[in-house]
Amino acid sequence: MSDKKKNLQIDGSTGNGLTVDLINQPMKTVKEVCELLKITRKTLFYYDKISLVKPTIRVGSQNHKMYGDKALKQLAIICLYRKAGFRIEEIKKINQEDSYRKVQKRLEEEKEILKSREMYLAYLKDRNKEQLEDLSIKELVRLLEEDMKNEID
Repeated sequence: MSDKKKNLQIDGSTGNGLTVDLINQPMKTVKEVCELLKITRKTLFYYDKISLVKPTIRVGSQNHKMYGDKALKQLAIICLYRKAGFRIEEIKKINQEDSYRKVQKRLEEEKEILKSREMYLAYLKDRNKEQLEDLSIKELVRLLEEDMKNEID
């Protein structure tokens, strides 16, 4: 199979109504993709199942999934979003957005939320439970309101 994945040439129909023309496109197996991106097979198959990213092509009698450069780039970007703390539903939404500005705005909003949380955590770290209990209800509510105003719907 290694020769096929390095020099894949397909002309014509793939059997599902799509015409594919891949000439000498380097392809990676599921195992290679998982090793490269440090994800599990289960994760990769889940992304396929929910149509977050599909394999470039399936080959052989067992329909082995093979991934080309475009799919690998999509997967790498998805992995970056996941490491940044985005949920799958958020990533789907980002992938559907056609405007780079919308994605950039969303990332800036997330950055501001993280800055706010970092300050909030630093504040809590510097105080022990007794000091927090000594604060008035009004002061505690103010802290909560500051945190809640930075939440994204």
